[in-house]
Amino acid sequence: RPWAPPSPPPPPAPTLTPSESESRSLRLSQLRAAAERRAYSSMVGSLPGSSASLTGPPSGGSAATVASELDSASHAAATALNMILLPVTVSFVLYMLSVRFLPGSSEAARAILCVVGGAVMMGVEMLLFVIRSEAVIGEEGRRRRKAERRTGK
Repeated sequence: RPWAPPSPPPPPAPTLTPSESESRSLRLSQLRAAAERRAYSSMVGSLPGSSASLTGPPSGGSAATVASELDSASHAAATALNMILLPVTVSFVLYMLSVRFLPGSSEAARAILCVVGGAVMMGVEMLLFVIRSEAVIGEEGRRRRKAERRTGK
């Protein structure tokens, strides 16, 4: 390692008045909060449908953006409700059909038929949900690439 001259001693810390010290600490806390918001935004910014902000309206804040996010949330709630209600309904219908068309079957056999039918319907619902999600994600990617081509990025 080559020889280097010794570094000069650090300058003495400035003496601050109490009001300067208070304003300095306030500014430092504001800078830390801004850094946290930027880190959070960069962390969740790549997620589909994220607003990437801690407070306030979604990014952009336009009525169209808010309506789009509400529509997305209502669709997610409807899908979740559908994934719960459809297997329960199918189980009930299968039980009633087994009572009607399989009069000699036991309660255990009917219950097993209901559980299996509900599980099959839940599997079908999950498969449809995954297919739709993949289609939406693919469409968003196509739109983003098209927008990038238009702007020349």
